Amino acid sequence: MSCGFAVILTVVTIAASGYFVWFLEGARRHDWRWVDKDSRDTYVRITDTLIISSGIAVTLLMTFGRVGAPRWMVHRAVVLLVVSIAFSVFFILIFVRNAEVAVARHSEKCAKEGKSNEGRIGSLTNGQLYWILFTAWMAFTSFLWGFVYLGRLALRV
Repeated sequence: MSCGFAVILTVVTIAASGYFVWFLEGARRHDWRWVDKDSRDTYVRITDTLIISSGIAVTLLMTFGRVGAPRWMVHRAVVLLVVSIAFSVFFILIFVRNAEVAVARHSEKCAKEGKSNEGRIGSLTNGQLYWILFTAWMAFTSFLWGFVYLGRLALRV
């Protein structure tokens, strides 16, 4: 592995990790853990785009594999993009279910207090937030790594 490529992978990993640490810190410090139907649907659409992009990239990689690209590079990129797809699906399942649980928990609390939960919002617990962010981090980081390998294949670095 060339030194420049290793630096790119390190920078990508640090950037993705930094984003998720910032997100987690904001959720803990500023109570940014509230979800509603619109925010849930937005994150699901973003993740759907990640899945579609990874699938298109895997198709491109299979084409690269037939035109003489190094097999190990194609293999690594495909594995990373498939891991991204798998964790994206896990993210959707975990996020949607935990968002429903958070809204139901908040609605139940509001009903006991005689209030209305018209906005259909709910607050995620620390455990829910950690699982959601872990699956999102795995999906996003493997997606970025897969595309870095795709770029390496295209440039033959």
